[in-house]
Amino acid sequence: MIELKIDGRGYVLDDELRDEIRAKIGSLEGHMDGLQSGHVTVSWEGSQNEQTEIHVQLWGSGHRFEASETDRIALAAVDKTGYKLATQIRREHRKNVVKHRHG
Repeated sequence: MIELKIDGRGYVLDDELRDEIRAKIGSLEGHMDGLQSGHVTVSWEGSQNEQTEIHVQLWGSGHRFEASETDRIALAAVDKTGYKLATQIRREHRKNVVKHRHG
């Protein structure tokens, strides 16, 4: 599991949201070996739409991945951000595999 630091910026984090972040974001190491740590910031975008923003940075093995998403439902923002990160990580993993095979 990726070691995550989870912060709320103007946002009170409950255990359910923390657990969901750990489950969705922390498990992304399954897409690429070597992901070690990350920082998640949860903030409230109190605009007209009043949405939660999830911003994530992940590091490890010379890689850095970053994604963010907003949604009215905090858990949906976590899902969307996790999907974006998984896409980035899989793309980078494929490039590394091709590079390794073709030397």
